[in-house]
Amino acid sequence: MSEQKHTPEPWRHDYANTLNVYPQGDCGLVYEICKFPDTARGAEDLRRTMACVNACAGVATEELEEVIFKQNVNEVFSREMVIGNLRDERDELLAALKRLKAAERAPRTEWEAALVHADEAIAKVEPA
Repeated sequence: MSEQKHTPEPWRHDYANTLNVYPQGDCGLVYEICKFPDTARGAEDLRRTMACVNACAGVATEELEEVIFKQNVNEVFSREMVIGNLRDERDELLAALKRLKAAERAPRTEWEAALVHADEAIAKVEPA
């Protein structure tokens, strides 16, 4: 494991809404990391910050950043796939509607084929 570049865990606080860190082996030295607003939200932000830092003890910051980056990339690709699928469904439904409109005055067989096409397009997007 590489050398830590940040204050060692565990982090803890000793009074209202200030995150003080007591580094191991620093003979009582206190680092005031940050002061949170004196509100219920500030107190929860303080708790969450400490919980996150302490939960990640032993994991390099670069590793955490890489995981977050990969998750963000995967979410973007996932969204793009969903958007692409929705566009495909829209295009197919639009084509079915246009075919029905065009077959309005056409012979009966063309109208029936357009209805089948519309039913198939609707079936693809209807919830099961």
